[in-house]
Amino acid sequence: MENQSDALFYFAEQTSPSDMKIQNLDTKKGPGNEWWLEFDACLHVFELMNRNVRQYLGDNIMECLQSDKIQSQLATDDWFGEMDHPYPHIDGQKLSEKRIRTAELERRSHKIRSPHREGDKLFAHIVTASGPVGQGFAGEIVRGMIPQFSCRCFGQMKLVNGKPTIIVRLVVTYDWVLYPGFNAAKMVTKPTVKNGAGVFTENAEGISGKDMDLAIPFSELAHDISEKDGSVSAFLESFDMNASGIIGITNDYKQAILSSDKDHYIYAKMNPNTVNRVRDFYRSFN
Repeated sequence: MENQSDALFYFAEQTSPSDMKIQNLDTKKGPGNEWWLEFDACLHVFELMNRNVRQYLGDNIMECLQSDKIQSQLATDDWFGEMDHPYPHIDGQKLSEKRIRTAELERRSHKIRSPHREGDKLFAHIVTASGPVGQGFAGEIVRGMIPQFSCRCFGQMKLVNGKPTIIVRLVVTYDWVLYPGFNAAKMVTKPTVKNGAGVFTENAEGISGKDMDLAIPFSELAHDISEKDGSVSAFLESFDMNASGIIGITNDYKQAILSSDKDHYIYAKMNPNTVNRVRDFYRSFN
């Protein structure tokens, strides 16, 4: 049986380290009054237990960064991250799979360039974005904010050498957040910003906030199966369950695993159309 730990989850996990300083912080000037910041930062620490008592594997993350989409975004210089992760309580938005996989241009705060691994850490060159959010991000850094980043990804929970581990299937982006997943997740340094008028510094104060880590099962897929597959729907109705009773899919993608408690499981055969949709859904993350 494929249990709940084998199901695909959405993780919004703070991953940048607090004991790492951002480097090479500089101000760039464009036409008119346009300006932006560029700096190098650590986005992810590997093989280290975070505040949620789970770790990420470096080889796994680096493999995910080779996806066609990310490589295309890097080539066209439009791998953007947002101000905070998509959450169901933000602007009343529906937390759909499409929304999770997309960086909304209206919320973009930065773009990511040249991601590369150095030992157990992922580094990248960060450029603050144009638009109100990007300008706000840059302005807060100038005023002393310590930028922190958080991985938005899809994956599975596994035990690796006895440690809870996220096996990532798809990295979407690294968003700007206000609370680290690791004790090291703040840039503890005074940012020095160069511009045409000279050099000025601001005191860097620690940022505190609410832990917003999130792991959401794919209720959207379960809801789709429950509505469009007559066989699965019949099982759910017979046992007085709704879409939340679908807790997983067998490895061959042919059966939905249903359960209303932790001790009893029902395998419901799905019709061919559902099997194809589910297979395409999972393959899109591999």
